[in-house]
Amino acid sequence: MDSKTIRYKNARLLVHEAGGVSAFAEKIGKQQSQVSAIAGESPVKGIGPKIARQIEAAFHKSEGWLDVPHIYLWEGRQEQQSAQANEEGANAKWLGGFDPWDDETPLGDGEVELPLYKEVELAAGSGTHVVAENSGNKLRFSKRTLKSAGVDPSSAACASVTGNSMEPVLLEGTTVGVDTSKTSIKDGDMYAIDHDGMLRIKLLYRMPGNSLKIVSYNKDEWPDELLAPDEAQKVRIIGRVFWWSTLR
Repeated sequence: MDSKTIRYKNARLLVHEAGGVSAFAEKIGKQQSQVSAIAGESPVKGIGPKIARQIEAAFHKSEGWLDVPHIYLWEGRQEQQSAQANEEGANAKWLGGFDPWDDETPLGDGEVELPLYKEVELAAGSGTHVVAENSGNKLRFSKRTLKSAGVDPSSAACASVTGNSMEPVLLEGTTVGVDTSKTSIKDGDMYAIDHDGMLRIKLLYRMPGNSLKIVSYNKDEWPDELLAPDEAQKVRIIGRVFWWSTLR
């Protein structure tokens, strides 16, 4: 899924949140016709970086929120922006309870199991390195989620997030889905990378001269990192992040 589509889908979520195109336009200070052109049901042009940042600020979203897929929201909404709740004022739909399972529970027809990569801290001199390790754990995943993201199950894996560098979008303990077939950088997309032995989840930007910029959402504590070409070569792209889920 390209960045144009991701921004559009996320903008549609915000249109729904605002209560319609007119309210969305008022909130971001644009004409309704301008909003219809980029976030209506039949858009005629994409959302550029400048307007994307304006939308995020108006809705109190972190910088870059529009650029990453919020598939867990899309599935819950299923793009039915015009559907009305059964009861006036309702803002949630009951989907049922949790089904307990263990390693011996058969997979459902709509499920697949993906490898779950954990981050393990190892002492390295005066510092600490974090390496990706597949401990054999699996995470059950909806085939529908993978299909909606255009991800082949054989190329999908999961990883857990540690630390606060990607807050408020990715909280510590968040599980992310990674498409390991997507290793070419699209500026502003989120990737799982092996950075000289460290497993990291970051936004990546290609820079002139084969340099690389690594960006965190929590810029106050984690400023942008600009890697020279020789340092950038130490970064291995594991895959593109297409999904995440967290408990608060």
